[in-house]
This record gives sequence, C-alpha cells and structure tokens, in this order.
Amino acid sequence: MKNSKKNSKKNPGERIHDAFAKKGHAIGKGLSDGTAAIRLYLSDAKHIAIAATASLATIAALAGGGVATAYGVENLNAAKVEYPVVLSESNKSSKALKDAIDSANKLAGSTKDADVADPNALVNLKSYADNDAFAELAEAYNPEEPRTLHDYNRVIDYAEARKADIKTAKDALDKSVKAVQDSKAEKQNKDARAALAQSINDAQGVYDASDGKVDDGNVRNDLKAKLDDANSVKDTADKATADAKRAALDDAKNKVNDAVKSHDARVAQEAAAAQAASASSYGTSGRGGSYSASGRRGSGSGYAGGSGITSINGVRDCTFQSGDQSTCQGAIDAGGWVRTTSSDGSHTIYAAHDYMGGSALYGLGVGSKVNVGGRTYTVSSIEPSVDGYVNPFTGTALQTCVNGVPTLWHLK
Repeated sequence: MKNSKKNSKKNPGERIHDAFAKKGHAIGKGLSDGTAAIRLYLSDAKHIAIAATASLATIAALAGGGVATAYGVENLNAAKVEYPVVLSESNKSSKALKDAIDSANKLAGSTKDADVADPNALVNLKSYADNDAFAELAEAYNPEEPRTLHDYNRVIDYAEARKADIKTAKDALDKSVKAVQDSKAEKQNKDARAALAQSINDAQGVYDASDGKVDDGNVRNDLKAKLDDANSVKDTADKATADAKRAALDDAKNKVNDAVKSHDARVAQEAAAAQAASASSYGTSGRGGSYSASGRRGSGSGYAGGSGITSINGVRDCTFQSGDQSTCQGAIDAGGWVRTTSSDGSHTIYAAHDYMGGSALYGLGVGSKVNVGGRTYTVSSIEPSVDGYVNPFTGTALQTCVNGVPTLWHLK
C-alpha cells in the first residue's frame, strides 16, 4: 500500500487507524465560552452487525484465504456506493463552516466595542472565528479511496463523525454571530432613544416659549400632539420607530419656529408702518426753515431753525413718583411743555398735548436732532404705546399724542 506525504492522501485504513489510536480523538482547544473541546468518538459499532450476519461459509472462505462470497461482495459494493455520498456531505459541511467563519471574521473586523451594548459578545465571536478546531474542520477531507470493506467502513465512520462535529461548531459560531448582531441592534436602539429624548427636550422648550407668539395656533397644537406621541414610546422604541418619531417631532418643531419668526416679522412690520405714519403726518421738520405749533387751546413753542435742530423751549418742571406719572397730569393739562422727572431719577419725559405744542414732534424721525433743556439729543426710536400704556424705560424722551395714541420719541 503506497503512502503519500500529505495526510489527505494517506491510505484510508492508515489514516483512520491513526485517528482511532485512542478511544477519543480530540481536535483543537476548548472554546472561549466554556464549550468543551470538539472530540471525534469513532466506532465500528454499526459495522459489527454487518459482520455478524455473514454466513459461516463466507467466514470460512475469508479465513482460509478463499474467494469471498456474493454476500461479502455485496457489502463491499454497498460501501463503495455510500462512501462518496458521505464524503461529499462531510465536505459540504466543511465548506459551509468555512463560509460561516469568513463571515464571522468580517463581522468581527467591522465591529468596534462602541458598536455593541455588550463587548463580551464581540470577544466571544473573535475567539470562535480564530478557533483552531473550527479551522481544521473547515478544511476538506479527501483521503485516497479505500480498497477493503474494513477501510471503507472506517472512512465512512470518520466522515460521518466529522460532519456531526462540524454541525456542533457551526451552531456555536452562528449563535455567537447572532449575539453580536443582537448586541449591535440593542446599542443602536439605545442611541436612537437617547436622540429622541433630546429632540423631545428641545421641542418642549420651543412649545413653551412660543405661547402667544404665533399667529396660527394649529402649528403649536400639532407640535403638542407630536410631543405626546414621542413621549409615549421614548423608553421602548426600536431604532426605526425612534428615528421616525424624532423626524416627525423635529418637523413640527421647525414649523413652530417658522411661525414665531413670521409673527415677529409681522409685528415689526406693523410697528415700522406706525412709526413711519407718525413721522410723516405733518411732513418733515428740522431740515431748515421754521415751524410754529399752535393747538386748539393755547400754543406751544416748537421751532426748527436753519441748523436742522428742533428746539423745545419754555419748559416747566414737575416731579412724579416712579410708576405714577399721573402726578404731573395737571401741569401738562395746563398747556405747554412740562419736564416730568421720576422721583428716583431713572427717566425724564418732556410732555405736551398735541394741541398745546406737542404736534411739533410730528416732523421728527429717527436720527433727527432736537435741543431740549439746553442739551442736543438724537431721536433713537419712536414708540407708540399699547392700550395707552408706555413701556418702562431709562433715559430721556419726548411725549405727545399721535391720533390719540400716546407716543414716545426716545432720545440719546
């Protein structure tokens, strides 16, 4: 019998004999998760029954070196038919295990500890993909074709036992792969829920801050509905659900932000229009020439000289308690300009009825120069009151009524 240098080409009787030298032939190492080392327990048990059924004549013929009976030949022919089938199935299993190991290596190589909820799952996968026993089982088993019935039986036994070990290895590897995939999914779900929680927090802030600052309340109602929906799944949603809820919530939040901007632009436009109307009611003053204001009762003393500076003269003083300008109302009603100063000195208002000289302010726009109380100021803004009330301020201002609306010309 001729021997080859490669194990895969050894005489099957010799190779199998070596494999059966010990009752239990161990392959590789123990696995990382405590799985016992794979062992091939090969036995001639099923073939003992075949030998026991042989006729005495056959046994005698074989023992005496005679020609085998038809029954013995039949067993040998059956083994020859079974041999390539079993060997092919074993090697198909090896190929499937090799593909699984390659796939596991790719997964392990593309996965970082930060990608999984449980880093131990990744450690186990790498140990499986690197296992020597797995690598050996993934190699094809290609012995030389046996010649005797005894050797055929031994090769068939070995190939079948090997296929069973391959199944054990592949099941363990598949389980480890699934553990990593599940751990990755769990990490993605956690990250998506965290992102959803942040969007909920941001959207709630927008919802609270936009109260009374949108022209169409439906956008806030929609945001509130999306907030309630997102809150109901924030602790349990998977990645797909969390991402969908977050996208819907962010869209509703952006619509509210746009509505707030639109509202603010409208209010600013209306204020600018009112300011422009106030400034142009009586034409432009303070650009040379003269202007004399007279009211229905008495007269004022507004004058715009050639220098382009409007002067307010003939001012009387009145002090009022801070927050209660009505203390000086009587002085203003008496006519002319009255300097009303708060008791804490925080602000001063030069006031006159529009029909008692205050209409001199109608020609003043932002940027106009005005001399009052011996000091020259520049108009910084014009502020119509809301519901007859003037917002608190610090500094100096001129005040009169424009079409019945108390209006301040702030000075700097």
